[in-house]
Amino acid sequence: MLLPELVWKADYVAIGTIVAINNSYFFLKVDSYVMDSLASDTLKIQKFENWTCGRRYDKYAVGQKELVFFRKSNYVLPDYELLGYGYGGESELPILNDSVYYHFGYDGLQPYQLDQFITMLRDFSKMRYKARAASDSVSQRAQQRFATKSTLHKQLIEYKNARYSLGYDIPDESVVINKKKNYIYKDYENKVIIANLDNSKISLFVEDAEVWKQDEYFIVKPENGRSKRRLTVYALNDSNKKKLLFSQMLNVYNLPQPRLYFSIYDCDVIHYGHFDNAIPRVANFTDAWHEDRLLKYELLNYTYQINAGGVIKRYKVKSAYGNKDLRDQIKNLLPGNTVTICDALVLYPNNTVKQLKEKQ
Repeated sequence: MLLPELVWKADYVAIGTIVAINNSYFFLKVDSYVMDSLASDTLKIQKFENWTCGRRYDKYAVGQKELVFFRKSNYVLPDYELLGYGYGGESELPILNDSVYYHFGYDGLQPYQLDQFITMLRDFSKMRYKARAASDSVSQRAQQRFATKSTLHKQLIEYKNARYSLGYDIPDESVVINKKKNYIYKDYENKVIIANLDNSKISLFVEDAEVWKQDEYFIVKPENGRSKRRLTVYALNDSNKKKLLFSQMLNVYNLPQPRLYFSIYDCDVIHYGHFDNAIPRVANFTDAWHEDRLLKYELLNYTYQINAGGVIKRYKVKSAYGNKDLRDQIKNLLPGNTVTICDALVLYPNNTVKQLKEKQ
């Protein structure tokens, strides 16, 4: 991950010293928060695990001083983990004397002057906070002012403009209305695009539903009531609705309950030796094998229970993929062991949280 990407994706940044370590976590005594903050002076953060294509800048050790980028495992429940991000341990930046070092690859450490680096992060945090408070993207003028402050500031803005669109973009979750998709969901902000029409020049109406324009698409949120609604489209300047451009009857469904499963190949069997498939996943499926990628469900936390010949072990999991303690235990699964997922809480696409039935 490039340094500007790491910064743009950050929720929290703290400077501190590692004061304790165990199998799954390191404990960071916070000297100061640089971006946002938590009501804690010691942070329990999941450790990075070395793997074939990525390793931490050094082995974990008490006394290491770091600048750490991290997130919550979820922002819905009060019970969560703190997680770094990136596949090469790049969210932990070691500090030595007056320099901070970005770990960009195997044995690759790029030094930056610590005070300048922190100034850049604080300036970035202020710019982003103002944009969020105004419920808007970062304005071009604000970006230009930010870019003049230093080379680091400029790199951040140039990366964002090259990699991401700050203007209008059609999201992956859009519902494209055409003859193949004639449904929307209750209690959900359906993103609607009318195929083959300029969506900036039309007005859209749906019976018994809230409808509003967002960028170049529409949001349609059905109210309670009938299971079918008619959608109609007129030209934006056709205030008297004299010329109908498009009409379609829509089915209105409840958001489906997702499936809790273990493997992309077999929903009820963990294949011995394929330990990644022992981590539970959650999704809605359009049929036995195909995941519905238009609806996003997030597994927030769950209890992972292993029955090994009558000996039962339980692990309370607060993030989708668990911690190292759980993953180490999964690697010891044997044929005949039974896994049960209990108390699984799932975030639905409409931001409600529901508990799923247990899965074995």
